Amino acid sequence: MTYSTSNRYQEGTADPQMPTSPLSNCPVEYIHMIDGQFTVKMSPVEFLRYIDQKQNEELLLKSLVSLPGWLMGRCFEAERAENRAKNRSSTLLPCTETIGHKNERAYILTLGPFSNDTQLDFWRMVWQSNCKCVVMLTALREGDKKKCMQYWPEESGECGPFFIIIRNSEQFNNYVVRQMIIRKKEETRRLVHFQMTSWGDAKRHMKIDTLLQLRTSVNSITFGDAAPIIIHSGPGISRIGTYISLDILLRQGSGDNIIDIIDTVVKLRSQRAYILNARKEHQFLLRALKVGFSPNQDGAAEETKDDESEEDLYVNAQGKGDIYYEDGEEVVLWMNTVGPYHNRQETYSYFSLPFCAGPKESIGHYHETLGEALQGTELEFSGLDIDFKGEVKKTEYCSVELTQDKFEAFVYAVKNHYWYQMYIDDLPIWGIVGEISDSGEDFYVWTHKKFDIGYNGKQIVDVNLTSEAKKKLSPGAKISFSYEVHFTPSKIKYEKRFDKYLDPNFFQHRIHWFSIFNSFMMVIFLVGLVSMILMRTLRKDYARYSKEEDLDDMEKDLGDEYGWKQVHGDVFRPASNALLFSSLIGTGYHIAVVTMCVIIFSILGDLYTERGSLLSTAIFVYAATSPVNGYFGGSLYARMGGKVWIKQMMVGAFMLPLAVCGTAFFINFIAIYYHASRAIPFGTMVAVTCICIFVILPLTLVGTVLGRNLAGQPNYPCRVNAVPRPIPEKKWFMEPSVIIVLGGILPFGSIFIEMYFIFTSFWAYKIYYVYGFMLLVFVILTIVTVCVTIVCTYFLLNAEDYRWQWTSFSAAASTAGYVYLYSFYYFFFKTKMYGFFQTTFYFGYMALFSLALGIMCGTFGYIGTSYFVRKIYSTVKID
Repeated sequence: MTYSTSNRYQEGTADPQMPTSPLSNCPVEYIHMIDGQFTVKMSPVEFLRYIDQKQNEELLLKSLVSLPGWLMGRCFEAERAENRAKNRSSTLLPCTETIGHKNERAYILTLGPFSNDTQLDFWRMVWQSNCKCVVMLTALREGDKKKCMQYWPEESGECGPFFIIIRNSEQFNNYVVRQMIIRKKEETRRLVHFQMTSWGDAKRHMKIDTLLQLRTSVNSITFGDAAPIIIHSGPGISRIGTYISLDILLRQGSGDNIIDIIDTVVKLRSQRAYILNARKEHQFLLRALKVGFSPNQDGAAEETKDDESEEDLYVNAQGKGDIYYEDGEEVVLWMNTVGPYHNRQETYSYFSLPFCAGPKESIGHYHETLGEALQGTELEFSGLDIDFKGEVKKTEYCSVELTQDKFEAFVYAVKNHYWYQMYIDDLPIWGIVGEISDSGEDFYVWTHKKFDIGYNGKQIVDVNLTSEAKKKLSPGAKISFSYEVHFTPSKIKYEKRFDKYLDPNFFQHRIHWFSIFNSFMMVIFLVGLVSMILMRTLRKDYARYSKEEDLDDMEKDLGDEYGWKQVHGDVFRPASNALLFSSLIGTGYHIAVVTMCVIIFSILGDLYTERGSLLSTAIFVYAATSPVNGYFGGSLYARMGGKVWIKQMMVGAFMLPLAVCGTAFFINFIAIYYHASRAIPFGTMVAVTCICIFVILPLTLVGTVLGRNLAGQPNYPCRVNAVPRPIPEKKWFMEPSVIIVLGGILPFGSIFIEMYFIFTSFWAYKIYYVYGFMLLVFVILTIVTVCVTIVCTYFLLNAEDYRWQWTSFSAAASTAGYVYLYSFYYFFFKTKMYGFFQTTFYFGYMALFSLALGIMCGTFGYIGTSYFVRKIYSTVKID
């Protein structure tokens, strides 16, 4: 059965055994005594008084249960051959259109899509009905049962002729609201998608409150809109019936002050067979109506479980908030950047397009922090007059006459799906510049901005933007821009105001949890395997070496001597190019400490809620922990007998900063050529240079001096031979180059799922906030890397190859090579990036990320292997 709202899907002759009038066969018990009057109608107050008596509730439930389940004509469309494979039920129509209260709007009741064919039918139905709102009353899976397929993309994707974009996803209490954009050819429409993630029952009052809250949110979106609301659950219709009947009856009670439960259910069944057919559904409906009509219930359940008043919430927020406004105080609207939707990092100043500013006098330039400047934040005053709690009706603030250049600039922006970003009270807002007509020949720009600002006490806790009034672009036309502002009280706590920008359904998806569990099991397996193999193998080695020690020199067969003991005189020989090696190890220690500190600070301080704070924190921590680099790099260089320690200290201090600055400056030249906001200001360059010279270098020097004096003396368990031992030939898979290539596979396997989430948060429109997951993955990566490199080193030494330092480092560092290869896959198959600037930016910074990851993993591998090597050679008697 195809999805459609056309009447032809309800054709058929009426069944002669079915009642022709919904109430013609209603038995007498459907009519109840209220205040001495027989009636099926009652006011909300009468309903509350009536339903408080248990026997009345049972009588009403009995009447509802005894209603006929089928009160509509037969349908034959589902029996057509092309529709049979699409039917999820033999008794339920895939789609039915029903009438709401006073016929002012319709609902489209449908079953959840379950295949690619029905997914396409669903989006076609959304488009044909010009639907603005979809209500999904189920999770994708509940328990072990699949209820519905995920018919929307994670970020953006195609379904037949439709291209769907997820603009924003906001998590509430047991439901999610997704702002979507649907494009077909050049026409663009907006859709709000509500998904109930947990369905309640009559025994759990909070679930009823949540359903009422969902209904209020849906009605606030669809108020005054004649387009139908599409409602679906999984394969059934019980939840749909509960929601629709609750909505209709609450509307009856608030609008007419009269409700008729029996008539409402009968009318619904005359349009949708077997809807609201079970006793538990009727009981849930009655209890939900009782909550909805209660005097302390305004129809909008709160977003918190506590019955806190607005003043209580204000007091709770006041202790944690930062910015407070007095009534009438100025609220600044900052315009940030504009750029192509698919190229998140390709951004330009908002006024680089021929937008015009408001008439209000400028309050001065916004001074960016170091992190904001490096990330391309470029805030400019909008010129719009907004006062706290001050309502602004639709007001024209400026106009632009489209010259040929301005016309072409707007057309280029609309063709490339330009988006812009603004800030009010540090809360981000996004909007789209314009749209293209179906023919692809006409271009439109949105000219009206409607701001809905929620406040809690004296603080702003929510901001929303609605773009309206699109105007056709043409050379010489005059485009007028306007805005309006509405303030509404909100119960959102100030410290929770950023939660709407997070996407728990994405980051806390079961796949994420499964990947963590899978990596954890890999750790257990590897640790157990390494322990078992090495303990058994080393025990045999020790036994063999002990037996050889008991033999006289004449009894020994030198040809039988083999294994890792034979290289005891060379195993602690300094690594080749000791200066570079020690600098890499010191830098690896430094990166590991910075990573751990930033993760912990992010867990404790929610750094993701402030612009540029994460990058600023990383720079500060990197500079402050520079002694770590000098201590471990300088001490290792001293133990290896290095003489030019000042040179080693300079290399260690500037190795990573020079790589980062070199790449950043190269990309900066491209950004300057493109006039992009990512171009780093000269003052920021000077600031970074000063940090390197006057902070990082002196602190690295302090660490180097301490390391050379406290841990710079070699204390190896074996004496190093004066003449290096020749390395015998070995099988090809024992060669260091092969070990290096294979060494990074398992560590990469333990983190590649997390790489997807990290990449998506940086290169797409997601905010990474699950730093607890990142900390756990960091620990797992460390353990897996150490285990793998210990095994690789054991095989290398057993082949009598003592070049373990560089091999252990490189085998662990090869993980970064696989990450960089994965970045190519992600770029070509998971994004729609294009253009020279965005491509250079992506692969340039992915190379830096992979370099830092490789140095850190290489250091982990060397640390674990160094301890292992020292341990096994300290327990063997060496002549």
